[in-house]
Amino acid sequence: MKLHFIGLPHTETIKDYCWCAYTMKLMHMGQICKMIGYDIVLYGSNRDEGEFGEVVEVITQEDRDKWFGHINWDIEVFNGWNPTDPWWVEMNRRSIEEINKRIQPGDAICIIAGRCQESIAKAFPNHVILEWAVGYEGILDYTHHCFESEIWRHFLYGKYGVNDGRFFDAVIPNSFNVKDFIFKEDKDDYFLFLGRLTPRKGLAIVEEIAKKHKVITAGQGDIRIPGTEHVGVIRGKIKAEFLAGAKALICPTTYIEPFGGVAVEAQLSGTPIITTDFGAFTETVSHSVTGFRCRTLLEFLDAADNVNRLDPRVIVALARGKYTLEAVAPQWERWYDQIGTLYGKGWYA
Repeated sequence: MKLHFIGLPHTETIKDYCWCAYTMKLMHMGQICKMIGYDIVLYGSNRDEGEFGEVVEVITQEDRDKWFGHINWDIEVFNGWNPTDPWWVEMNRRSIEEINKRIQPGDAICIIAGRCQESIAKAFPNHVILEWAVGYEGILDYTHHCFESEIWRHFLYGKYGVNDGRFFDAVIPNSFNVKDFIFKEDKDDYFLFLGRLTPRKGLAIVEEIAKKHKVITAGQGDIRIPGTEHVGVIRGKIKAEFLAGAKALICPTTYIEPFGGVAVEAQLSGTPIITTDFGAFTETVSHSVTGFRCRTLLEFLDAADNVNRLDPRVIVALARGKYTLEAVAPQWERWYDQIGTLYGKGWYA
């Protein structure tokens, strides 16, 4: 079974777009498929990088300049999620054309943007369609899904009235290349907020912590939190150094977080996490071991005062055992192998 992956119109699988969790997940998927022996075609741009068997250009730099050239991605967040937007219509049309040239019986098509790429799914009714990176809400009801966390699977099942389990759906956590991180046992004297600077990320809580502690913020957005130091969007080694040096990463997201990858990235650096007690944090943060999950402001302030008693060596060991590419690859192999049986015995395989 060859896997045909569709990219995103506004990003490319290069480090410049590391702020987009889906783009990085797509890049990592190329590495995972190479590990487990699956051939992968990516429909994206000629600048895409990664372990892909073939990259097919369906969107050009000229297209991106026309649609997104006015956007400063260090500040603005992509909000073009209407399937009728020209970037989806045109990229989907070209993808369908190129997939038709390559697809064989028994192949699977892997979409990454749910309803925005539904025209691709509908164009191939005789092939299995996978929504393999479900950390979004707009899923289709006739595809097979891989969710980023158990909480997100059941949140969406409840949202869409799915009252019976779906045997060929799966939950596989996001995974990361351990080489992208630095382990530092002795921490520096600052807390770090790394993410979109939007109120629902818990910025008011960060502000309260900043009244007692040094807090550095990094990420997209033009909001500035009083009492903190902002360093912009950080990438690569600079990002790794900030994560490794922090006394703790503050992730006080107030909505139901599908995964919250930065919390795992910090743990891969041996850095504890201070989070809310919502969403995927209940799965990725072990309370009083790898961080603290908090329900009141007092608990957040107490957590900041007590992170020194958490052991960075334990934190990094647990994270490497669960969230590296090597640790997660067998889960993908199992799911793809099961999906392949849908062309044969399926449930009875």
